[in-house]
Amino acid sequence: MQSVSLPVINSCAGRRSDTIANAYCSVQLQVNGQPYTFSVDSDQTASPGDSMTNLVSGLSIGNTFAGGGRITNVSAAIIEQPTGSAGFSILGAVITDPNNNVVLQIPLTAIEAIPPKSYAVNCPVGLNFSMYVVTSNSAV
Repeated sequence: MQSVSLPVINSCAGRRSDTIANAYCSVQLQVNGQPYTFSVDSDQTASPGDSMTNLVSGLSIGNTFAGGGRITNVSAAIIEQPTGSAGFSILGAVITDPNNNVVLQIPLTAIEAIPPKSYAVNCPVGLNFSMYVVTSNSAV
């Protein structure tokens, strides 16, 4: 199986507000043999409402794969958080099914760890699935 890695993200200017309570997080998945990148500007109140979106289409994971699919590879979640930001930490990302059950938990890696570790998985994905970051201030 071929591993997939995210491009290096040097700056998140324009993708994040200037408050230090925000952080940028991205995850790359291989679904049905194709790479997809999902990202979100997150804050300390990250919740399922702060769904990670497809970097190309802007759609949620559930709408991207409304017809169903299988995740076969996932990269660790990459986080870029402003230096000195206080108050919360991103702990990783999760994918939940339509019943809000966690079907995949994605570990975190620092942006300096490019390329991130890649994991082989076998996870379904489809309509009404969600993917979001988990912070030290949010509950799954």
